[in-house]
Amino acid sequence: MAGLYDHYMLTAKLSEPGNDQALAVLVQMANYISSRITKLIAAKGAAWWQWCLDVEFGGMNELAYNLFSLTKDPRHAQLAALFSPDNFLNPLADGTQDPLDGLHANQHLPIIVGAARGFEVMGNKTLGTITHNFGCLLSSRYEYSTGGSSDNEYWGNPRELGTSIHTDFDSVTHAPMNSDGYHTQETCTTYNSLKISRYLFTWAPTAALADAFEAKLLNGILGVQQPGVVGSLSYMTPLGRGVNRNRWDWYGFGNANSSFWCCYGTTVEQFAKLGDSIYFTEGIEQLWVAQYIPSTLSWAAKGLSVVMTSSLAMALPTQRGARAEPYTATLTVNITLSSFLSRGPGPLPALDLRVRVPGWAARESAVRVRRRNSSMSEHTPANGTFFAVPTPELGWLVGDVVELTLGMVPRLTPINDVRPEFASVSSIMLGPLVLTGITNETDELRADPARVAEWVAPEKIQRTRCAGRAHWKIWDGERCGDAQEDATTDGMQLVAHGKNRNYTLLPLARVALLNYTAYFNVTKPV
Repeated sequence: MAGLYDHYMLTAKLSEPGNDQALAVLVQMANYISSRITKLIAAKGAAWWQWCLDVEFGGMNELAYNLFSLTKDPRHAQLAALFSPDNFLNPLADGTQDPLDGLHANQHLPIIVGAARGFEVMGNKTLGTITHNFGCLLSSRYEYSTGGSSDNEYWGNPRELGTSIHTDFDSVTHAPMNSDGYHTQETCTTYNSLKISRYLFTWAPTAALADAFEAKLLNGILGVQQPGVVGSLSYMTPLGRGVNRNRWDWYGFGNANSSFWCCYGTTVEQFAKLGDSIYFTEGIEQLWVAQYIPSTLSWAAKGLSVVMTSSLAMALPTQRGARAEPYTATLTVNITLSSFLSRGPGPLPALDLRVRVPGWAARESAVRVRRRNSSMSEHTPANGTFFAVPTPELGWLVGDVVELTLGMVPRLTPINDVRPEFASVSSIMLGPLVLTGITNETDELRADPARVAEWVAPEKIQRTRCAGRAHWKIWDGERCGDAQEDATTDGMQLVAHGKNRNYTLLPLARVALLNYTAYFNVTKPV
C-alpha cells in the first residue's frame, strides 16, 4: 500500500496528475480494511482491537494520514486512528509517563512516525506533543552515543544500557560465549528514528536536532552495507567489546541469497534518502544548511545553485615540553553560490543563509564570506546554533563562498547508564563520529578521562593496497589474504594511547569485518 502511495506521488511530480490507477487501487484497499476493522470492532469490541495492535503492523497510521491528505475522505482519517494504539500514545500525551520500558522498539517507532504525520495533516496538536515527548524520552533515556537504540529489538530499563554491551569470552578459545553486545541498535529503529528527527526539525529547527540526526546517520546507517559486497546489509550494529558484524548470523551482515529481514527494506529506503535532510527552505529567501554532506542543490524557484564540499584535516600532534599538545582536527566546509539561469558574474537573488554550527564543535568556530573581488568578512558564531550569515554589502554575487571552520577534539561520551558500576564506561568520539577500537576482546583503557585530547592522536603510517582492490587498507593490521600488496602511500590513523595498551581507532561506519569495541572502560592510571 505504501508502494502504491509512493508510486502515485512520484508520478505526480513528473506529470500532473499522478498515476490514477495506483491511487484508485490504494483507496479501494484502504476502504476495505477500514470496513473490515469497523465490523470486527462491532462484533468483538474496541478493547479486543486494541489488544490486536500489540504486534508489528508497520506504518499503517502514517500511510492512512498520507492517503487522507489526498482524498480528504474521513474514513481514511479514521483508519489512521484505528492503527494508533491508545495504551501507548495516551501516556506520551501528558508528558509525565515513560511507556517505552520493555516495548518492542520497531513496533512502536512507526506509530510515532504516523503521529507526526497526523499532526501535519490533521493539525492535531496532541499528536505533535506526543511526537515531541517521545523524541525527548528516546534520546535521554534509551539511546547509545551513536544515536541508535534497542537491544535484541527491545527497549530495556531506561538509563541502564550498560548491560546490553557486555560480551563474555571463553578463556581458552577466546570465542564469544554469548551474543550480548551483538544485538544492539537494530537498523530499522535507526531509520525510523531519523524520520522522527526530521519531522521535529522541520517544525522547530535547532542545531541540537540536526546534530542528533547527523549522529544517527553517520554512526547508524553509513556502515550497514558491507563494502564491495552486493546485497549484504546489517540487521544490527554490535556495540559490545571484541564484536564483529560477520560473526553472529543475523546480528551481522546478511547474504544476498538467504537474507531478507526487515532492515533490508528500511536500509534501501534510507540510502535513497541520504540527501533529503541536507538543505531546508523557509519562504522564498531562507536556506538552512543542516548537514555537511558534499552535495549540489538546485533551488529552482530562485534559480540558485549551491555546491557544498568538506574536508577533514588531521595534523600530527606537537610537543609542549614533556607532554603532547592536545589534539584537534579541523573540518572545513565550503558553500559556493551561483546561478543556473545565467552564466558569468553577476548578482544573485536575495538570500537569508543559515548554517549549522554543531554543539560538538570545539574552540571557536569561524564563518568567512569570500567574495569574487577577493574581499572577505569573518564572523565568530556560537557553537550549538544556526548562524544567520550576514548578507554582504551590495548583496550576494555569483562565485561567493561561505567557509565554515569547525574544530573537533576527541572526547568521552558516557554510556547512558546511571548505575555506579558503569560510571567509567564511555565511547570515544571525534565530532559526531563514534571511534571504535580495533580489538578482539578487551575494552580496558588506562588513561586520564579528563585529558582525552592528550592520549588520542594521529600517527603517521604507510598504507598499502591489496592487488585487485581499489581501496587502501583502512588500518595497518588489515590483511590481504591470498592477494599481494601492490602499492603503498603515506597516511595517518588515530590511536588511543593507554598505559596498558594502545588501540587503533576507526569510525564505526568504517570497521566492516574487523573486530572492535565501541565502548571502553576508561580508568585513570594510579
